[in-house]
Amino acid sequence: IIPLLCLLMLGAGCAKTMDSTPQDSKVSIIVPENIEKYRIEMTKFVQNGGTDPIKNTAFIKKEITMPYVPYTTNIMNTTVEAAANEVYKPGGGPEKITVDYLEVKDGVAYMQLNIDTNGWAGVAVAQAIVRPVVAKNLGQFPNITKITFGQAK
Repeated sequence: IIPLLCLLMLGAGCAKTMDSTPQDSKVSIIVPENIEKYRIEMTKFVQNGGTDPIKNTAFIKKEITMPYVPYTTNIMNTTVEAAANEVYKPGGGPEKITVDYLEVKDGVAYMQLNIDTNGWAGVAVAQAIVRPVVAKNLGQFPNITKITFGQAK
């Protein structure tokens, strides 16, 4: 009987460990090295035209600690939202960027952000600043070969 009690106590200890609260998740994002300069250059590009500054923008990898996220499409949403909100500056639109729609089909990520579905004066600037960063971050996932802003058909 004593060995059986020891086994039950050991099992109870294991169950307690398995029920523990998940830890925070670390998410790797890619953002412009100089975010303020990037915002200014993208704004000028949208308003005045010229050469797309994304081609000459230096990017860095950054780790962000987020509340626990299971590894599913949620990690893609979390990565996109974290990166987008690093470069987004509210001004007439929503307080933060969120993913409204994300579907991966045959290597193509179809995506809509809240700034794509709720327009305001200045939304084109916000999209020009956020979308290239979103695309760069989705490109980190090996199953993504192309990013399309819009819903899958």
